[in-house]
Amino acid sequence: MQKQGSTSIRFAFTLIELLLVLGMLGVLSGLTLGAVQKARQAVLRVTCQNRLKQVGLGMHAYHTSHQRFPAGFLGESGRLGIPYTSWRANLLPFVGEQTLHNQILAKPMEVPRGMADYFALTTIIVPYLCPADPKSGVVGPNRVHGIETAFANHMGVSGTNQKTEDGLLFLDSQVRSSDIGDGSSQTLMVGERPPSVDGGFGNWFTTMAFFSGAHDAVSGVMEFNPGTGIGLGSICPKNVPYPYQEPKSPLEPCNYLFYWSYHPSGANWLFADGSVRFIPYSASPMMAGLSTRNGGELPNE
Repeated sequence: MQKQGSTSIRFAFTLIELLLVLGMLGVLSGLTLGAVQKARQAVLRVTCQNRLKQVGLGMHAYHTSHQRFPAGFLGESGRLGIPYTSWRANLLPFVGEQTLHNQILAKPMEVPRGMADYFALTTIIVPYLCPADPKSGVVGPNRVHGIETAFANHMGVSGTNQKTEDGLLFLDSQVRSSDIGDGSSQTLMVGERPPSVDGGFGNWFTTMAFFSGAHDAVSGVMEFNPGTGIGLGSICPKNVPYPYQEPKSPLEPCNYLFYWSYHPSGANWLFADGSVRFIPYSASPMMAGLSTRNGGELPNE
């Protein structure tokens, strides 16, 4: 009797099949991770826009109450609000921080003595933060002055630069809606700019460098470095314009001199009418015209 041959069943992959499967899994994984990353970036961008919208509502509520927008930064007299503070401090009651504002009024900061341990310096204010910044909401060191501070991701637009005062928010400014001849929908009010890498610029409450508030509370869209001889001011090129641009790296020391964000391709901006728009870096040439309140520029100039 002839013995019948047995049929073998192969369950193993060949090397080529295994490589094909691994390649397909790699492609799918890459597509999935890319989609997840894009979705996360979109969520962060919308969150930052919503916080800027809250700031815009606060600005207009302040205007209704005081018949003007808050000063970009207040000098020694304090006749327009709390002395030596940014617009963010005087806007507190209009962004849900009335209690903190009352505490600051009850215990004003002594300048320069008493700045190092003043409680407001380390208080985190959520509406002034953008979570796209990895350091958002963190109290960190100001390495120039050796103190701890809480930071902000929003800067008031002073106009072209810190000397021109042709925007909406600058030292002791008292700008009203009626002063905006270029139209509120075509005039920048606040833009995104993360703190400097050394923590020397960008604290939310006051300024540690220039008592004009430059680079801490307000900034122009074609800002310059006047040169201070300390910190980053001593190494960044002086008296040259720094336009709206994408930084080479988030860790570049001179990034504090221009507007930028951790969002891909651009940043969020609050306009004087309360609207918030994402403006790409490619629109940098038109930013100077948008920064002035009464320059007579057309939107595409």
